[in-house]
Amino acid sequence: MNYHLRQIILTLLFIILTLAGCAYMTIFPQPTKGFVQKPYFQVSYNKARDTVLDVLGDEGVGIAYQVKENGRIITGYFTMTLENAHAQTKVRWSYTLTFTRLSEDKTIIEIVCKIEQYLKDLGAVGYSWRDITGTSGYKKIANDLEKWLYEKIEKRTNDLKAESKPLQKPVKAESPLGDNKPSRKAETKPEPPVSYDKPAGKVETKAESLITADPIFKNIKAIVLKNGDVIEGQIISIDHDALKIRTKKGNIASYSFMNEVSEYIYQ
Repeated sequence: MNYHLRQIILTLLFIILTLAGCAYMTIFPQPTKGFVQKPYFQVSYNKARDTVLDVLGDEGVGIAYQVKENGRIITGYFTMTLENAHAQTKVRWSYTLTFTRLSEDKTIIEIVCKIEQYLKDLGAVGYSWRDITGTSGYKKIANDLEKWLYEKIEKRTNDLKAESKPLQKPVKAESPLGDNKPSRKAETKPEPPVSYDKPAGKVETKAESLITADPIFKNIKAIVLKNGDVIEGQIISIDHDALKIRTKKGNIASYSFMNEVSEYIYQ
């Protein structure tokens, strides 16, 4: 076969396979466009687990492995058959969910997706399930599947809160001084001065140095940032996306829980 003709055929085959892979990405479940997951769920530890089990039940997927002591659940498999003009490809995926209790009404749920494909083993006659999560194209699919499940859990949590919230009648606000007397303006106190530490974007205040640390973080001695830095100290609080930690020097540093914090180091 002519060398140039062979190169053209190989190039066309590569394009066809690439387009097929891109098409597969749109078949898998997708999170809502623009969805951003929160750093934790505003529910108790047990309620978070029950909510996850309810969501998995709605999707018709059971539990393959569950350990309550370390707060871990491994789900059964979601299955799918991908079809193209030449063959059918069997794909399945599962989740490992890890629960961490922040407080009585705050729980972190970490979700890790694993994608497998039914492929023929090299040098063998039979087929087996092989992990393809780290292969090109499937990394993004795995990330989207994690967000998709996270959004399902978050929606179920919000629905349950809305159902349990009692309706309240609006109450007309009245001035305690009477209708004919001018209302007293609220007094405002100046905020404490803010000083900036050397790390960019980390704001510290002297007034916060007196804040008592939440006891649920007492076993954490340091945090690891996504840039590799290790910040030793005592976590004071995690409020929405803001993690505050008292460093060994006694200063209070604030970091974005989702964008900057990678993991904890325990004592």
